[in-house]
Amino acid sequence: MLHVDRQQIAPVLGLPEDKVRLSLSPESAGHSAGARASPCRSTPVCWPSTPDGPVKIVYSREESFFGHVHRHPATLTYEHGAPRDVRLVYCEARIVLDGGAYASSSSAVVGNAASLGMGPYVVPNVEMNAVGSTATTRPAARFRPASPTRRRWTSSPAELGMDPVTLRQLNAVEQGSVMPTGQPIDAPAPVADLLRRVKDLPLTPLDTDHLDLPDVPGALSNTSHGEGIVRGVVYAVGIKNAGFSEGFDAAEPPDRPRSRPAATD
Repeated sequence: MLHVDRQQIAPVLGLPEDKVRLSLSPESAGHSAGARASPCRSTPVCWPSTPDGPVKIVYSREESFFGHVHRHPATLTYEHGAPRDVRLVYCEARIVLDGGAYASSSSAVVGNAASLGMGPYVVPNVEMNAVGSTATTRPAARFRPASPTRRRWTSSPAELGMDPVTLRQLNAVEQGSVMPTGQPIDAPAPVADLLRRVKDLPLTPLDTDHLDLPDVPGALSNTSHGEGIVRGVVYAVGIKNAGFSEGFDAAEPPDRPRSRPAATD
């Protein structure tokens, strides 16, 4: 991310890239969730900085909401097709992401939304269209993590006469499955087994009159003291990319231009 940040910070400061130096701090290594994926924090620090001393900016909780980028607003439209055995046959989807005024990292978010848009499920025929747009709204960026799209089943399992966990088990990926991008899953992926184990776990009683609050979901951290809460059980499965994630073979990285530090004497 440092090279990408430098590409964006240098023109703001009116300097060539080889005159801008960024150092990776230990606490930010390994992840770029939220504002760390955008130079919205680092650029204001660069202006008052001098060779004689660094400058530090600390945001309050309220300021972080106004001064940092957040997740893309998104509109997702899905159509699934399946015969009576409920094994998905096709999916046609359109994802529109609002990048706001600058869309600084929208291209990466669009790539993840498209490549992971089917979730951890096997679908032999997929048409996935994902686009990012700019608008006169607040800037948006990748946000915890780089936006595997926030999707859910749009077909009700009840309408299909199926238990929601069984529906997911029937369509779950496993070792040997092929992603819509053409990428094979060559490592263990026991999604169906994990769903079975979760389903077999005993449910927490929902009678809060005889339970301590720590034993009840959604009852601590001053979120609520029990009033107005309706509790239920939800099953969900997610998927997350690591490294190259859009169908590339890890043994043969794609031939794409990359930012490199400028040569120095």
